Formats: sequence, structure tokens, C-alpha cells
Amino acid sequence: MHILTSSSRSRSARSSADIMPGSSTLSRAIAVPKSWPRRRRSPTSPSRRRVRKFGSRNSTMSLAIGVGLQRLVNCDEEVSAMVFKSCHRPVWLLLAAGIVIAILFASAPSAQESYLHLNPVVEKLEQGKHVFGVSTADLSLQNALSLAGDPSIDYVYVDMEHNPLRFEQLEQFVAYLVAGDKAGIVERGNAQMHPPVFARFPPYGREQTQWIVKHALDLGLMGILINNIETPEQAENIVRTIRPRQLRSSAIPNPPGVRGTVQCPFWGIGRAECRQRADLWPLNPRGDLLFWAMIETREGVENADAIA
Repeated sequence: MHILTSSSRSRSARSSADIMPGSSTLSRAIAVPKSWPRRRRSPTSPSRRRVRKFGSRNSTMSLAIGVGLQRLVNCDEEVSAMVFKSCHRPVWLLLAAGIVIAILFASAPSAQESYLHLNPVVEKLEQGKHVFGVSTADLSLQNALSLAGDPSIDYVYVDMEHNPLRFEQLEQFVAYLVAGDKAGIVERGNAQMHPPVFARFPPYGREQTQWIVKHALDLGLMGILINNIETPEQAENIVRTIRPRQLRSSAIPNPPGVRGTVQCPFWGIGRAECRQRADLWPLNPRGDLLFWAMIETREGVENADAIA
């Protein structure tokens, strides 16, 4: 069978018999028997060839992400939680390829344009605007697709303090959001995440926990909420945990970061740019990570100015 995008054939040539049973509009794909004759393409001018090649990349992008999402939908509907991992993992390469194609397909900003934050919440806060988000504990594909590219929300907040720690599902949720916004990536012409994902975890500030923050950021999160920060020392511990280790040439060496290998999955950037962007804003004006300190005790209120 050959999989073609719906734009590959004229509307008049389509029929209900062409569509695979149980197929979804997510993939916008049809099944065509190999025995069907293929239309011969007539010679075209160089300019026409360029236009056709442009369309081919767009179709490849839509198909790669679409088929990946379709397979994930089938997994969620037909497979029990016992085989969740074995069903979803083989699709990661297909989804990742589609995301990369979408990002490469977008036009790069020119040197004259102002610096663009990949975290749209940082961009709005830098402009003095308010931000509005939603809280969720539903990390399913369906929920991610309903939130992806929604212009009415600025971020998605996942509460894992009062819910099970599900790192693998959290990583998949971020991937679903990016893949579901493929049209927005191409339209905007950049890899800015809409919406970015923030999360809150069980440890309190006084526990001086670092591993959970570093691990969560390596999954592609753009913000961390930490419970019960009471002292400046507790806040600084989180700041150092978020920051990558600074080079000797760094203009912002303090507080020194403790993150070694920094990863920016789904951000669509290379390792060198990742080390610059995966830093704390506004400490680093070019950073894209946010730290929300939750002050919940009298001691924290008394130290609020010092914490800030």
C-alpha cells in the first residue's frame, strides 16, 4: 500500500472507498493500492520545480507527524496500560522526524529582527504583559492535542505534587503538544513552543532536592514550581540547579550552575544554543527557563524580599 496525503489527488478522484477504515483526520492519509496507475508528470520549468519541491516538504512534514499521531491514538484506544511503553516508543522516531522537519521548514529570523524567546511566557513578561494558563493532570494525547496551539492560553501547568510522578508520560505530553502545533510552527516561522509546559513536584525548598529539577528540565519543560520556599538559601539552591555550568567567559557566572549535560528536547535548537537558552530568566536575559517560588509559610513571607 502507498500512503498519500489528501492533497495528492484531486477532489473529483476521491471516493469513500479510498479511505482506510478507522482512519482519522489527524493523519489526513488515504490508502491506495499498488495496482493503481500513477500519473506521469510533465516537464516543468525550474521555478515550477522549486514550487513542487516546496510542497513536497510540507506534505512530508504533515504526513510524518500525522501518521505518528494516528498510531498513538490507536495505542491509547486499544492498548492497556500494561503495554503503554511498548506501543508508544516505536512512534517517537516518526514524531521527532516530523517535528524537526516542521522546524527546519520554518523560516529563520533575520539578523535585524529582535531576539526571540522560545518560551512565549518569557516574551510576554519581558513586554510587561499578563499571562494566563491552565492546570492539568491529564497527560493523554487527546488532551495535548486540545491544548496545542490554543491562542487563549499562555502555558500548561502540570501538578505532580498531588498526583503520581510520571516522567515518561510527561515527556510524551510535551512531544504531543509540539507535534499538535505543527501548523503553528510553520505559520509563525519559528520553533516557539505554544504552549510551554511547567510542572510542580513534591519536594519542598528545605529538602534541597536537585535531581528532580534537573531531570524534569531535561524532558523539555520550560518552567519549574517549587513548594514552600522559606529562605534565600533555598531559592538559590534551585537557581543553581536550573542553571547550566557557566564557562569562564560567561558574563553571568553567579550563582554558578550545577547542571552538566543540558538537553533541550523539542526546542529545535543545537547544543551550543541550548546551553544559552536553557538558563534562568531574567537572571540571563536570553534564558528561556522560569522558576516560580511558592511562599506558603510565615517565615517565607518574612523573607520574601530577600528571596526575590
